[in-house]
Amino acid sequence: MEIVQIPVGGMGNLSYVLYDEENRNAVLIDASWESEKLSSFIKNKKLNLRAVLLTHGHFDHTNAVPEILKTFPGTHVYMRKEDEDLPQERFDFYQPDDGEKVPEMPGVQMLLTPGHTGGSVCWIAENALFTGDTLFTGCCGRIDFPESVPDKMYDTLRRIAGMPGHLKVYPGHSYGGSESTIEHELSTNMYLKAASEMARPDFLRLLL
Repeated sequence: MEIVQIPVGGMGNLSYVLYDEENRNAVLIDASWESEKLSSFIKNKKLNLRAVLLTHGHFDHTNAVPEILKTFPGTHVYMRKEDEDLPQERFDFYQPDDGEKVPEMPGVQMLLTPGHTGGSVCWIAENALFTGDTLFTGCCGRIDFPESVPDKMYDTLRRIAGMPGHLKVYPGHSYGGSESTIEHELSTNMYLKAASEMARPDFLRLLL
């Protein structure tokens, strides 16, 4: 499976195209901004876009979805229902369950990781973890939005901290860097380290 990171927009957003070199099937993680840039890459690579996988529903991760769907009819969108009111424009989507694999790309699996929003998820593919706004290089996502669930961020970060250290971390923004590993983040990211070591009340006091 090939992974291509595509910087888009003016907020440091990172979209990702994952594709199979043999059958050219592809999925797009977070259709954030610049739909033409994303579409051009997919077309120039002669890929078959099968699905858009959203890490959560905030506008800066979903803005390009409507145009992507117009350009590639029949493409499925995956997002949790907890976030359905967050995108600026409505679109139809499927809700994946925790641990569910994507039919259009069976090597990709969803992990439910609420905190930044109630419907935040990570996507895992082989040795790569796409964390959206849940985990950045050196920090974690904000939990001060009305749709945030601070208490659940603790469980989410503990879950991520327990994953294999060699996993590459690909965040939804380039804050502090555009990629890392679980092992590196456990040694340098105070929030991930704290969640792995602290009791819940102490961690929440640190986070809030």
